[in-house]
Amino acid sequence: MKNESISKLLMRIGITPDKKGFVYLERVTSLMQSNPFMSLKDTYKQIASEHKTNSCTIDSSIRNAIHCAYLNGKLSRLNDEIGIDIIDQYCPSNKVFVSYLIRCVNV
Repeated sequence: MKNESISKLLMRIGITPDKKGFVYLERVTSLMQSNPFMSLKDTYKQIASEHKTNSCTIDSSIRNAIHCAYLNGKLSRLNDEIGIDIIDQYCPSNKVFVSYLIRCVNV
């Protein structure tokens, strides 16, 4: 899936471009699509290097974007995208969310 499609999906599920995590999630998705065996930790390191920041900032920004979308009730729209209920009464961790996102964009 192209970055434009990833961007649209993120916006549909309530992750907005005004959050730093939006850009980082786009990049994480892109990196993990091109190398499915890359760990989330390694993607954070690469993105941190590209953005001249650190892995903790990447992790925190992504977590914040996911949490805000969850609190707004829009993250559950990912259920409709995938066709099964994966987002329920708990906000997913970064790792779980990214794995769902990767599967969704690869469908």
